[in-house]
Amino acid sequence: MLSADNLCEVYKSRPLICNIEKSKELLYPDKDMSKHYKDSAEICNRFIKEDGMDEKYLIDMKQFED
Repeated sequence: MLSADNLCEVYKSRPLICNIEKSKELLYPDKDMSKHYKDSAEICNRFIKEDGMDEKYLIDMKQFED
């Protein structure tokens, strides 16, 4: 979904779950933001794997470890 100049072509119309700040505000107003980032990253990684995308796009989940 990258344009010739390497910019995201679907950024403005991306799925709600991929718009982390907006989805947190609408779906989980009282949820801890760090938990929301982790949940969203897991969903994005699942999409990447299911779509057969290159693993270089996977989010490193180590950043969410305690």
